Amino acid sequence: MNDFSINPFANRRKVAGIFNSIASFYEPMNKIMSFGLDGIWRDKAKGYAYGTTLDVACGTGEMTSRFSCSHNVHKVIGTDISIKMMKWGMKNKKFCKDVNFVLSAVEFLPFKSEAFDCVSISFAIRNFEDRIKAIDEIRRVLKKGGRFIILDTLRPRMNPVLYFFYKLYLLRVIPFFIGLLTGDRNSYLYMSQSILNFYSVDEFSKILKQKGFEIEKIDSITFGVVNLIVSRKV
Repeated sequence: MNDFSINPFANRRKVAGIFNSIASFYEPMNKIMSFGLDGIWRDKAKGYAYGTTLDVACGTGEMTSRFSCSHNVHKVIGTDISIKMMKWGMKNKKFCKDVNFVLSAVEFLPFKSEAFDCVSISFAIRNFEDRIKAIDEIRRVLKKGGRFIILDTLRPRMNPVLYFFYKLYLLRVIPFFIGLLTGDRNSYLYMSQSILNFYSVDEFSKILKQKGFEIEKIDSITFGVVNLIVSRKV
């Protein structure tokens, strides 16, 4: 499990710097890169949240906003290491109820144990510096039986031909296109590399079980490019 724990591609300072630098165009670029499907993916995940929900690595608050407008969610807190991402979200997103944003790394959550009914992560767990510590912290702040929702681009299961074009899109097309539009090719190249070097959905599910979670549901979306994993703290 050591190869999973420490992220070889980034540390917290580097990741915070990357996301601070792209905060103002992060959401539009996501929509372009996902062909407008990211909203559909996020809406699928939203339906599993309830009670007091923590949205870790919340970024610009795309999921935080959705949770705040869910009838099943009573209170929402978002945390992230990028102050600029959260500030952009606070200014530009719609929130149906009050939301608190907290500057914090997932590995050091400033909350009491068993404080939340639900914890959510969207497109971020690959970026944590110490992934095992992050999962341990999430388990700590979850109530027993609490739900852990993960929406992410885990390494997909594809036939070799489809995987070749998927890899080409990640490593060549996206960085080139983003570079033309923003001049910041390297930030998105890092993100692409982090997807291809991460675990598959099966491998990651096994780690969750080892860390004390029971898998409720796995949904592979859009040819397995995106995966939704819903689990509970045992």
